[in-house]
Amino acid sequence: QMLRDMYLKMDNLTSYTKYEIADMRAHVIQQVNRIQNWTHAVDKRVFQIQIDKMDEELLQMKFSAGSSK
Repeated sequence: QMLRDMYLKMDNLTSYTKYEIADMRAHVIQQVNRIQNWTHAVDKRVFQIQIDKMDEELLQMKFSAGSSK
């Protein structure tokens, strides 16, 4: 259930502020660190992709904030 909620949140990153995204990213990293079991290797890979997306989104926000001055 928790995974499903996180996927739903991560599908729509653009509606969040950079602080919310950073917070979510930290939470996802915590989850990834908990996944030691190989049966969850696919989840771990998906999480890594999501973390990369969040990093990209944060960079975009930083760039657009910097260029709008």
